[in-house]
Amino acid sequence: MSVDVIIRQKGLFRKTLALQPVTGGELRYGKYNSGWRLEEDEKLDLTDFTCYLPEAIGRGISVTWDPRQKREVSLRLLTPTGTEEIRAFYRMVERVVHFWHGELEVDGGTISLEEWLKGQEDYFRFNTEALKTFCEEVLRGEGGQCFFSARWPLFLGKEEALLFLNHPETFDAWLHERQSVDAYYAVPGFFVDENGETFGRYALPEDCRSIFPRKGSVPFGAIDPATGKALECTRYELALYSGTEGRIIGTIPYERLFERFPQDKLSRYDDRCMLLEPLTLDELRALMGEDNHDI
Repeated sequence: MSVDVIIRQKGLFRKTLALQPVTGGELRYGKYNSGWRLEEDEKLDLTDFTCYLPEAIGRGISVTWDPRQKREVSLRLLTPTGTEEIRAFYRMVERVVHFWHGELEVDGGTISLEEWLKGQEDYFRFNTEALKTFCEEVLRGEGGQCFFSARWPLFLGKEEALLFLNHPETFDAWLHERQSVDAYYAVPGFFVDENGETFGRYALPEDCRSIFPRKGSVPFGAIDPATGKALECTRYELALYSGTEGRIIGTIPYERLFERFPQDKLSRYDDRCMLLEPLTLDELRALMGEDNHDI
């Protein structure tokens, strides 16, 4: 679910939309890479990017805008999200409308800025109901919910669903805390072996806090360049990278990772992923066991 806003500039003499009215100096921004991790770089092409509030990270505010085109900008806020992000979204809309003296369209219908701003409390209630609906779907056994979020995807399972149904006020803090973790969020690269079979490879760095999925998977939207269709992969391996030696010291089948990883350095991150505390070089070598394939 989302709320979609289009702001159109009126009049004959239109001016280019600057970045300042969009971010307001309070939002950080970036673009997603192929693994749906947000990359923040001021040199990025900003025709399609995502903003977030660093002190209250939520689902992210999507901005679609061509700086050379002076007619309109499209904004999207995913629901449910954090309360402070909703407030930031309303402030963004207000800034851009004032900057452009623009016309506001919300979910296909024209609305005045005054009417839009009055609806903020209603949106808070809608957001709460959306969270409740998501949680109920998870508890009915319809599977975990993927929350495409500001910095990377999060996955809500039964543990989170029960928490948020009983204590909805904890949702905002969970969104922020999960995305504030100083860790490497692992995504696989894909290769073709000598038999023409596609396999995925994750990399675990030495002395690096990391977030890894329990099972290897293809990132959403990944395309097989050979067929132009959705990429399919059933075999995954893990490369063990030593910064001390400056090389990959070996690889193991991906499913061995959580069997061998020190349990006192392993904790639940969300419904799909685990948080791995840093390993020394000796601990990294210990993961190899008898399955090592030298690179």
